[in-house]
Amino acid sequence: MSKNNKIGKSKLEIVQDNSLYWCIEKENVFSDVKNHFCFDISLNDRIEGDYCWYRALDEKGLTLGYCWVRADDEVFEVSIAVSKQFRGNGVGMKLFEFALSRNENSKVISAVIMPENKNRDKIYKWLLRQGFEETPGNERILWNNGQNVTVYKQV
Repeated sequence: MSKNNKIGKSKLEIVQDNSLYWCIEKENVFSDVKNHFCFDISLNDRIEGDYCWYRALDEKGLTLGYCWVRADDEVFEVSIAVSKQFRGNGVGMKLFEFALSRNENSKVISAVIMPENKNRDKIYKWLLRQGFEETPGNERILWNNGQNVTVYKQV
């Protein structure tokens, strides 16, 4: 990774994204992980659903990543994707921490770690330190089989 892709902690801004359509920025960020998010969507399609989108921007307004949040009284669901060139710089962690700060009423927070995430072990250990637990039958060994691993936390 080039030094130009390093993100300073003070240079990251997270804003709500009110776009109702799948835009080129989302397509670029999600291009290599879209199938894991169960998105059957194409450029300029209307985004349906009862969730809220946020995006991480650098100081020049470049989109570094997205997260979407959907919550009810039972489960708080968060999905995050970071542009390939900015992965491993803490953007995903900042988006996750930001998303968690939005939870008001949900009793369970669920996080899914994708097998192709090169930082999956680091993320997994960080989530365990935050009080998350493995979902029974969903151990990290599943990564070797190309499957997602889910962890959860009661709040």
